[in-house]
Amino acid sequence: MTVKPKFLLPQDALSGVLTAAAVLVIGFIYGLGHVYLVPDPGFSYNGRWHITDFPRRCLLDSATDSITNCNTGRDTLEIGDRITAIYNPESGEKLTLEDYNSNLTVTPFSGFAAGDLVELDIVRGEAAMQISWIMPERSNLSQVQGLSTIWIFLPFWLAGTAVLLFLRPKDIRWRLLILQNYVTGLWIAIGTVSFSQIFGSVYLSIGLSWLIMPVYLHLHLLMPSPLPLKGRWWISVLYVVAGLMALLNMLGVVPLSTYYLALVIGIGGSLLLLLMRTLRPGLPAERSALNLMLLGIGVSLLPGILLYLVPNIFVKDYTASPSVTFLATLAIPTLSFFYTYALYKHRLGDQEVRANRALTTYSFVMLYATLFIFAFVLAGQWFTLTPNVAILIATIYMVAAFAVRPPFERFMNRLVYGTTYEPEHIVQQFANAIPRALNPTYLSALLTNQVMPSLLIRQSALYWLVDEQVQRVYTEQTPEIPSLLPIEDIDQFKPYFRTFRPDRNRPEDQPLPAGFDWVRLVIPIELDGRSVGIWLFGRRDPDDFYPQRDVELLMTLGSQVGIALESARLFGIEQRRADELERTNFELRRAIRVKNDMLRNISHELRTPLTAISGYTDLLMDGIAGDLSDEQTELLSIVADRAQDLRTMINDLIAYQQARAQEMEMIKFNVIESAQEALQTARTLATNPNYAGRTPHQFVFDCEESQLFVRANPAQLNQVFSNLLSNAVKFSPEGGTITIAVRGGQHKFKNEETDANAALFASDSLAEETAESPAIFVSVRDEGIGIAPEELDNIWLDFYQIDGSATRRFGGTGLGLALVRDIVQVHGGSIWAESKLGVETIITFVIPQGDLD
Repeated sequence: MTVKPKFLLPQDALSGVLTAAAVLVIGFIYGLGHVYLVPDPGFSYNGRWHITDFPRRCLLDSATDSITNCNTGRDTLEIGDRITAIYNPESGEKLTLEDYNSNLTVTPFSGFAAGDLVELDIVRGEAAMQISWIMPERSNLSQVQGLSTIWIFLPFWLAGTAVLLFLRPKDIRWRLLILQNYVTGLWIAIGTVSFSQIFGSVYLSIGLSWLIMPVYLHLHLLMPSPLPLKGRWWISVLYVVAGLMALLNMLGVVPLSTYYLALVIGIGGSLLLLLMRTLRPGLPAERSALNLMLLGIGVSLLPGILLYLVPNIFVKDYTASPSVTFLATLAIPTLSFFYTYALYKHRLGDQEVRANRALTTYSFVMLYATLFIFAFVLAGQWFTLTPNVAILIATIYMVAAFAVRPPFERFMNRLVYGTTYEPEHIVQQFANAIPRALNPTYLSALLTNQVMPSLLIRQSALYWLVDEQVQRVYTEQTPEIPSLLPIEDIDQFKPYFRTFRPDRNRPEDQPLPAGFDWVRLVIPIELDGRSVGIWLFGRRDPDDFYPQRDVELLMTLGSQVGIALESARLFGIEQRRADELERTNFELRRAIRVKNDMLRNISHELRTPLTAISGYTDLLMDGIAGDLSDEQTELLSIVADRAQDLRTMINDLIAYQQARAQEMEMIKFNVIESAQEALQTARTLATNPNYAGRTPHQFVFDCEESQLFVRANPAQLNQVFSNLLSNAVKFSPEGGTITIAVRGGQHKFKNEETDANAALFASDSLAEETAESPAIFVSVRDEGIGIAPEELDNIWLDFYQIDGSATRRFGGTGLGLALVRDIVQVHGGSIWAESKLGVETIITFVIPQGDLD
């Protein structure tokens, strides 16, 4: 087995390199030959020996003898003179125009060196004359100007070589584009020196001119897309005819100038085909490429037309400056770049953006500079511009370029892509809308109704990875695709992540899942380094192309889509939780409503018979039915005692209901008076004659102030005092001391709580404290059984009793402290309890003093 050395190129690549090298060598031979082999008489002449120009180089180095001779010669020759013969006085040799036209290998002025005398026969108007001309010395500037041929040739060679080596597919348009670039570049390089007839340049120029005709016509029949013409046989005939005509032209069978006809047919026919395409309906993709080709023709020809043709028509004795010549020369290769870009922009990948920017910048510089020089040429004919005015106008024009370039770039984008959007605007617009995209339906509407139309994308789909499934979020104008994808199918899209897919069925490509052949671009949706979905794009106006700048834009939008999808997922979870909480809350409210209705009904139903029981008991004890024995009196006292307990429980239930339902009116009043009245009521109840034989409780009122005003609801605050004192009496032993203390002070109240119990305990509350404000502190202390530490948090709960034995011993509904808690909280205050088991219990509440004005 033969091992191929690693440094060898594949056969097709090697042949391409050799072809490009051969064309380059030929171009350089004639370009350098123009500088170093073609004699320079000090003036320019064409193939008919008409003097066309006296280059400015003859006026530069005035210190040399050759330039003096050049100036002397210039005084004897004029632009437009026609040379008929060239004599060498020393050798006696003579070259006539007829000899030059019949012998296509002879070079005028050959054999003459700088300083030699040349005798010229010329015709000026109708007069014939003979003059003496001294050959000037070739200057450095002359050599640089002679190299301009190479500068025109090189861009065409570079464009052709780039297509040859790097672009695919290798179809007929690929071959024709390479041929067009190489033939055009060589025609310019060789045709520029063909007047000198060195190295058979005339024959090559004739052959290339006739080759241009079929190549140009053939290329424009197929580009940007093939025209629907019947039969292709006549294209082969066109090449054969061009070859025969070139042969006849070289042999002199037809006039030498016949090759101009080939150029007229080739270039004129191509322009006519392009204009015909503009008049026929076509696909947007073809229209975009066609616009690029026409723009390339305009940019390449406009400087020559405006800076050469038009001034020669309107300006007398106009001579183009070297800068004008240089600018017009630089514009010509634009044609090659535009044609190559129009045909292969889809295949440039990451380089497409750079190519677009380079073409845009190059075109802008050419056109802007052309208009600047053209305006100055015409203005100089109509106005006399002083140097200062000219500098001012030039400065303004240059500064205006910064304002003109952005609209020109938008024009180019519309021409190339069919769009005028600004990526930053779309990203900002989408980012502003994302906070509202809290569900996939809204996100789908946002993408399909706003983002996709802005980018002229007609075909797209979005898949979302959620709950180990790839779910479809939306689809727009796509073939039938599944709503769910297996996770393993995502791997088949990975080779196309962030990469434009120009061909849908290239054999070397990894196949996409069934039904997704329409996909041209895949953008992965990622969030925090993990994949959450894929975004698929297909058909797009005008030509289904996604340049790199749009790929980057879609990647940025994809990141925002990932955020929106994650937000939608989290919002969905929270929405489900909220729905569950709402259902639970609804059930809870219904249960509370049923409970409240039951308590209200029970309370009112019990009050009626209880009133009768208490009334008749009192009447019996008052002796209305006769005197009672001691035993009867004790039994009725027990009945009255239990009736009173039952009345207290019913009143607690009613107060609890009213406190939850009513809106309280806050007024200013003296809280000390309210506390003293509640204490007096408790003392009276504790000394009830029905409780004879018991040791009465001791009541102490501790307050150093006579007046402490507060803005609160008096009835509700009285209920607080009553419940706390009643509780203290109930749980205190006989003869125990009950103390109520009231004082004013400052307190840091907490903001409104969402958890009702949080406000009860300062150490556990997460509420934010406010600044200190005036407050009223009230504490009720008893010497009762006390409360265990683990029960302190529970005594504020509705219907809570410490244990069953306490319920049987002390009775009650378990609503007294719950009611106190609600009233204190409604007033913006806090309440807490401190207790030592078997010693004492102190319940303290604090409420803000409120606005007393």
